[in-house]
Amino acid sequence: MPAPSTRDMILLDRTSLRASPCLQNHADELAGLTDTEGRALVSRRSSAEAWKSMRTDLERAQHNKCGWCEKVFDHAEIEIDHVRPKNPDMYWWLAFHLNNLLASCRSCNNIKRAAWPLAGDSARLVPRQSPDTTSEPALVIDPTREDPGPWLTFVHAGGEWRVAGRGERGGATVRVLGLDRDHRRRQLNAYARASLDPCVRQLTRCLAGDDRRGFDAAVGELVALSDPQRSPWSAFARHVLKEALAGRYRP
Repeated sequence: MPAPSTRDMILLDRTSLRASPCLQNHADELAGLTDTEGRALVSRRSSAEAWKSMRTDLERAQHNKCGWCEKVFDHAEIEIDHVRPKNPDMYWWLAFHLNNLLASCRSCNNIKRAAWPLAGDSARLVPRQSPDTTSEPALVIDPTREDPGPWLTFVHAGGEWRVAGRGERGGATVRVLGLDRDHRRRQLNAYARASLDPCVRQLTRCLAGDDRRGFDAAVGELVALSDPQRSPWSAFARHVLKEALAGRYRP
């Protein structure tokens, strides 16, 4: 059984990703420009081709799901988001950095826009600095670099499930990305009723009746729904499984 997880976002495995020739060419060109020239390059409409060239590979690496909210993509709505915004007055030098790109659904991309809050009065990275080598106390969790588990969870109250943040970073991530937006909450609860709750009811009945085979089957189904390659809400399914096994959730 996989280790239980309590987050909405999931840590993204980028080990199989390679920069496309188009993206690499833009990155190489940017590296040789002055800051003023670099900002201009990033702002050009033609630069969008470099980001689009990574769309298929990012989609595949993310199991056809949004890197922020785990929504299964409608292919037409996939957008390439810059984790740290590429705006000329923000992180323009990371515009063609592979680890700063993430396939996003349109809703998350539109809600997040150019937001990238930092803790307290912390200073941002300065041009040419990389988050790979320089610490920056970002409040929004970057799923390409860190496990969101400690900061995001699901809570069940008043008969419905909601996405919730833990601590300052979790709260900021939920707020900046709108992870608890009404539409997603309705989808989350509809999925729980249709796919997860029947398994939890079977698990509960079999546990009370000492039906080991039925219990194992129910757990197995929840484990299958916890696989990010098979489920649109894999992190949520893992959380429900953990809560059900602990006796804290009974639909």
